[in-house]
Formats: sequence, structure tokens, C-alpha cells
Amino acid sequence: MLETRHQFIETLRGCERETLDALSLATRAVDLVLVAIEDHDPWLAQAVVADDVVLDRAYVQVNDCVVRVIATQAPVAGDLRMVTALLEAIRCIERIGDQCVNIAKLIPLCGQEPSRDPALLAVIVGMGRIARSCAAAAREAFVLRSVDSFAPDRDEFSRLGHETLRQAIAVSDDRDTREWAMCMVLAARAFGRIAENGRAIAELVPFVVSGTRRELAPALHAV
Repeated sequence: MLETRHQFIETLRGCERETLDALSLATRAVDLVLVAIEDHDPWLAQAVVADDVVLDRAYVQVNDCVVRVIATQAPVAGDLRMVTALLEAIRCIERIGDQCVNIAKLIPLCGQEPSRDPALLAVIVGMGRIARSCAAAAREAFVLRSVDSFAPDRDEFSRLGHETLRQAIAVSDDRDTREWAMCMVLAARAFGRIAENGRAIAELVPFVVSGTRRELAPALHAV
């Protein structure tokens, strides 16, 4: 009986490790897509799209791992909470990867050397960095079993979201610049969804620890 319990715990820990590894990959994808935006690098953007298959594979692997745990061990209490949390977390992680892909696909649409507005670019990069911090802090919260470190600057994120629209409207009458600005508005929305999925992952931590649901903060709004 003790050996069976030990095997169960190790399997569940393995599922959690795979989930956390996937979250690290998703955070790395945010890093890369930020560089692609700053440098306007279509080749790096293409690599982000291609690498998403790794996150898709992780999504399948974690789901398979959790299904095996449910089928063979019939978890209850705290173990069942962890199983439920892992299923929700990997779904959010997969969505972060999808949003990175959505942003990456916008970059080549702007052309090889688009006319860019420095002020708007700085706003978008600022939003991306906050979104990235949400994903990284969610991973730390899961590892530490504490949400104390999850404290994104919601006011700044909201301000940048509004500034995105203001800057996009105020860009020059040059057609290429306006097309690039519209792509950046879409990128801002995607960064908002990345931040929200990071928050959703962090909110799972109190559930794992005590079984209670806790809303950490109001939604992070983009544009």
C-alpha cells in the first residue's frame, strides 16, 4: 500500500513538473515575441510560431498524465485539487502560447521595414513586459504555494492599454505607419490575454492549498 502511494505521489509530481516546464516555455515565448516586436524580426516571429508545437505537445502530455492518475488512483481531497488545478493550468498555458503565436503572425503583416512610431512601440513593449511578469510570477506562485509574489502593476497595465489607443489614433497619416499601429493594437489585446491567463494560473494556488477559490485582483484590461 505504501509503495502504491509513493508511486502515485511521484506520478502526480511528475505531472506538476511537466506543467511548470510548459509554463517556462510559454514565458520564453513571450520573451521571444517581445524581441521580435522591438526589432521587427519576421524570422524570429516565424520561430515563435514554429515552436508552439512544443507547447501543444506539452498540453497533450499533461492531460494524458492527469488522466492516467485519475484512471489508476482515483485521487481525493488535496490530490484531487491538484489534479483539477493542473488541468486548468495547462489549458491557460496553452492559451498563452496561442497568444504569442497571434502576436508573432502580426509582425510579417507589417512588411519587411515598416514605418514605426517609437512612442507607440514603447507602450506595446511595456504591456508585453507586464504580461510576461504575470506568467513568470504565476509559475513562482505555484512552486512556492503562495500568491504573495503575484503583484502585477494593474494600474500601469490599464494606463498603457488606454495609451495604446491614443497613440494609435495619433500616428502620422502615412498608410504604412497606420497599418503597423493597427497591428500593435491587436498585439496589445493579446498581451492582455496573456496577463489574464497568468492571473488565472496564480488563482489556482489557494485552491490547491486549501480548496478555496480566491480572486487575486480585477481583470487586467488591455484595450
